[in-house]
Amino acid sequence: MLLELTKPQKRLYTRLYVSMCDLEHASSCASHLLKKGWHNAPWERRGSIYFQQSAFTSAMVNAYGRPFTSFKDKWEEHLLQLLQYSEAQLVLHKTLIDLRNQVCAHSDTRLVSIMPWRAEDFETDIITQTFLRVSKPDCQQVVEVVSRASPILAGAMRAIIQKSNDVV
Repeated sequence: MLLELTKPQKRLYTRLYVSMCDLEHASSCASHLLKKGWHNAPWERRGSIYFQQSAFTSAMVNAYGRPFTSFKDKWEEHLLQLLQYSEAQLVLHKTLIDLRNQVCAHSDTRLVSIMPWRAEDFETDIITQTFLRVSKPDCQQVVEVVSRASPILAGAMRAIIQKSNDVV
């Protein structure tokens, strides 16, 4: 039987589900980064390794950040309160959201330093910029956070269903 939810219940139910899916995708990307050992700067690995690492890192960071990115309401605050992150998890959360906002989703020029350099007939640029990499401990913590968050989000969804059953 299809359950009737009020508009606010349907909206919250959908947001909880989509948030859970996004976080689980972030966890899958973090698990792949861990499996491959991809936590390197570009010059530390040969060939296309950094390119692949940066693709999975970007996917992980963006997927993680989606549930917490809402400018219309206080969803991030509500979600963080629901998930009850520890201090260490809040530090990781801020790091990932900053990486999303400054590198993955937008190009923050404050994080790039470029200086032209010349010596006789040779010219180049000296560049400092943020690399797309997340440490092994941080990837492990993403997996841990999501493994704890998914049942909490699923429980909140069940509570909405229970509440709608109580009304019927």
